[in-house]
Amino acid sequence: MVLQTPARAWKKIRKDKIALVGCMIAFLLFLLAVFCYTIIPDKTTYANRVCLPIGNQPPGFEITMLRMIQNKPAEPQNFLSKLVYGTKANDIFVPLSSSYYEGTDIVIKEFSASGDSSFESRYNIADVVYPVNMEKEIIERNRGLFFETFDGTVIEESINDIQGFIDGQYLVKKKFILGTDRYGRDVLSRLIASTRATLLAALFATFVAILIGLIFGLMTGISRGKDKTFFNWILQSVSSIPAMLLIIGIMFIVGKGFWNVCLVTGVIMSAEIARVIAGTICSAREKKFIDGVYALGITRRQIMRRHILPEIQKPFLAAAATVFCGVILVESGLSFLDIGMKEFYPTWGSMIRENFGYIIVPGYAYLTLLPGTAVFLVSLLFVFLADRFHNRLGEKYYWMAV
Repeated sequence: MVLQTPARAWKKIRKDKIALVGCMIAFLLFLLAVFCYTIIPDKTTYANRVCLPIGNQPPGFEITMLRMIQNKPAEPQNFLSKLVYGTKANDIFVPLSSSYYEGTDIVIKEFSASGDSSFESRYNIADVVYPVNMEKEIIERNRGLFFETFDGTVIEESINDIQGFIDGQYLVKKKFILGTDRYGRDVLSRLIASTRATLLAALFATFVAILIGLIFGLMTGISRGKDKTFFNWILQSVSSIPAMLLIIGIMFIVGKGFWNVCLVTGVIMSAEIARVIAGTICSAREKKFIDGVYALGITRRQIMRRHILPEIQKPFLAAAATVFCGVILVESGLSFLDIGMKEFYPTWGSMIRENFGYIIVPGYAYLTLLPGTAVFLVSLLFVFLADRFHNRLGEKYYWMAV
């Protein structure tokens, strides 16, 4: 018996066309998780641009908005920072029903969901396009504006040119494909951005579980006497408490955060992997041919490498896949209970929590159903892949409940 190399395992999996399609979908989901902030409509930090006047708008909602540069210096940001956190916004968007120019000002009638658009706001056109230093006066002369920006740059620009900038680049028409939530945030952007929290948390937590579970399982399996009793006691103690309850209890102690979720979940879920490895080693050591191999003078290291490790591999892979699927549900549950990721971080669980009250409101149930469906479909995908991989790699294995 030999170890199943990744190349040999991949060759078996490629023969299963359905599993191959599932792998491609999973790979695309991971790409989406990594590059989400480069493709979503709301590219701001954590897709968290709030615009209260357009809260709870239906899918397909479209509106013209005035983009205004804030009067503060833009924070420098490299590509990696934008990829990880999103773009740090240095502008605000004001939804409007109509607008017109009056002298050096732009006058807008602000949008109102109730239909009352009589409220007007007036902004200096230079203050719309540039980060103006408001401590200095904006001077009009010769059909132009003379002013100073926040960083001390003195600018003189014609009124017609600034109005042209506003008409071309600062009066923006936005369409919200999946509508907005009660804070006016783009639902589609937050739904896609939440993919990162779920998949990367599952990936890192599974890595932690594999690392700890493999070490602890091997130590439990190969130990004897009092050491074995001690290791078994630890495994049985952790396994006797439902994983979700234990994780919730620890999260209340350590606090919220992405890495806290990954570490706590990984450590607790590692007990499942360790139990499978320890049980497989004990079962393999009881086989009769092992006694014969000992009699031939083969060392323990050779027996472990040639006869016991191959026995571990298949149930180990199955257990790791099960843990990955379980972490997806655990992370969503923690976020729903508001003890998982931090409040500003978009997750499917937090989206369900924020919009849970709308589940019985006609026309707004989708705010809860969309993230709930995403959790269900992604979990189902990886459960399906784990099952297909296990069938392809052989050996019957009974799934463990998380």
